[in-house]
Amino acid sequence: MGAKHFSELICWQLARDLRQIVFDLTSRSTFNADFKLRGQLNDAASSACANIAEGFGRKTHRDFSRFLDVSRTSVNEIENRLGESVERRYLKPDDITEALTLVKRTRSSTSRLMRYLDGTPTPTRVRGACKTPRKPR
Repeated sequence: MGAKHFSELICWQLARDLRQIVFDLTSRSTFNADFKLRGQLNDAASSACANIAEGFGRKTHRDFSRFLDVSRTSVNEIENRLGESVERRYLKPDDITEALTLVKRTRSSTSRLMRYLDGTPTPTRVRGACKTPRKPR
């Protein structure tokens, strides 16, 4: 049986861990002079998680996959902005090693879920079925 909540998805768990690392890195004083870059990194990290969660609530595999694609592009942006942070000397290459590992794992996990969704038809719901029984009136 599949996941019942987005937090059960490995790609979301990895994106959440990546988000926390990005938040930790951008809270360093070296980012105090560049609010824009800090904001772009934080926004991309938040977007990666949020789009997985939002897509999970969609009714079709196609819609969910579209949100996963947006999440994956946010992960790519994180990778790019971390490199920029090193180039601007806000961070050292060693500072971003763990984050870059999570970038790769998150992107890979998200891509695998997309491939599964793209190759699997959306299950049809039985007419009249509901998830929780209604209370009698």
